[in-house]
Amino acid sequence: MTKNVLRLGLVLAMCGALMACEKKAEEAAEAADKAAEAAEEAAGEAADEAAEAVEAVGEAAEEAADEAAE
Repeated sequence: MTKNVLRLGLVLAMCGALMACEKKAEEAAEAADKAAEAAEEAAGEAADEAAEAVEAVGEAAEEAADEAAE
């Protein structure tokens, strides 16, 4: 009888540990999704800023070429 109670306790403890692991895995997946979204947003913003910088450099080069031609 005591063995059965101990086995039941062990099974319940294992179930609890598995459930805790599953919950932590879900939390980790959510955190990874949020990090991926943040990285994607930051990359988009960086690309926009780079495009603006390229445009500004192009305009400056065009102005310099115009001034040099005069």
